[in-house]
Amino acid sequence: GSRISYTPDGGEKEEKEAPMGSHTDAIRLVLDALTNEKTGVVKSLGEIGAVGHRIVHGGEKFAESTLIDSEVLAAIEACNDLAPLHNPANLIGINACRELMPDTPMEQVVLDVKAADKARKKYCAYYTGKTYGDARNFDLTVNTEKLGIEQAVRLILTAAETI
Repeated sequence: GSRISYTPDGGEKEEKEAPMGSHTDAIRLVLDALTNEKTGVVKSLGEIGAVGHRIVHGGEKFAESTLIDSEVLAAIEACNDLAPLHNPANLIGINACRELMPDTPMEQVVLDVKAADKARKKYCAYYTGKTYGDARNFDLTVNTEKLGIEQAVRLILTAAETI
């Protein structure tokens, strides 16, 4: 089985072990914890006004938060190649929440990254000669703490050679 563990505000740590054969099972366990009669933070799911889902990559389609409908789901799915580890899992989570909370709006959330985008545009053009935001380009994030600076630099240079 799998385990959910949480500490309610002012309470003791709660743990529950249960089989979680799907994302829907896991979300159901979280919703049960949120609405738990003794330790929950809401009395019913009706108190939840919306659920935000941070999508890793929406290509150039999403510049601001958007209510999720079938068109938005299709647009996110169309970007799966840009974030193959994240977008498909995000879609599974969205669909699980939609199944369990059919009357609650789902929203694709965009973090405020305007300043970061401005810097990315500058560096992308300077270092690659390419346009930032072009779906054929990609971001590379490297954990230098884990790899060490020399190995991280080698990794980046190797990736840059393939561009």
